[in-house]
Amino acid sequence: MCNDPPEDLQHLFLDCPFARAIWRNTAWPINVSVFSNLPIAEWSKAIINPSSHLGIPSDQVWEFQISALVTMDCSWLARNKLIHNGSVPDPVSCLKSISSMVKAHLKAWLDSAFVPEAWSPPPLGFLKANFDVAIRPLFSVAAVVLNDHTGLIVAVCTKKLPHLDATVGEANAALLAVSFAADFGCSSILLEGDSQLCILAINKDHLFSDWLCAPMIADIHLHLLLFS
Repeated sequence: MCNDPPEDLQHLFLDCPFARAIWRNTAWPINVSVFSNLPIAEWSKAIINPSSHLGIPSDQVWEFQISALVTMDCSWLARNKLIHNGSVPDPVSCLKSISSMVKAHLKAWLDSAFVPEAWSPPPLGFLKANFDVAIRPLFSVAAVVLNDHTGLIVAVCTKKLPHLDATVGEANAALLAVSFAADFGCSSILLEGDSQLCILAINKDHLFSDWLCAPMIADIHLHLLLFS
């Protein structure tokens, strides 16, 4: 963006005159030149712990981190627009974008006021089967945890699968959960997962007869016949 030295991450985010102008004019003016001769990892550490590295007050750390990440994202976007579209970046426009995006992020976080429900054990006589899937570039892994009414983990199960779409992976994990619980010998289960679509399909399978995961949902219902 400055047509000077070869570009790397250090130059793009810290050494480029464009980057330094941006950092000096955000809500937290920072002289990033002090990081010029340090590995880029030191800048990452400064964002993670800005109070000790940059002197950011503890009550402003979260807002600063949002601002820093948005600033880096906008710098990367400006660089891509220049390379792929020939669009010369304007620091003033970039700063306006950063300001509006930071406000939007902060508002979204505050508006959500998300407080996750605490995990609760199942009733006496039940086992709770929690399932999930992790998607990796070359494969997926389904996992199941069985807990009793005291919250004690009584059994766990994992299964390596091919690389899958996340929703298909969740359905595979749910199928693993009911089959594993049946093999374990419990008579009553609560099935719990974090895929709303998958749970909805199990509860209202007649609405998902044409869905890609319909055969797996049908298998889940066959296994559920084994429980009281």
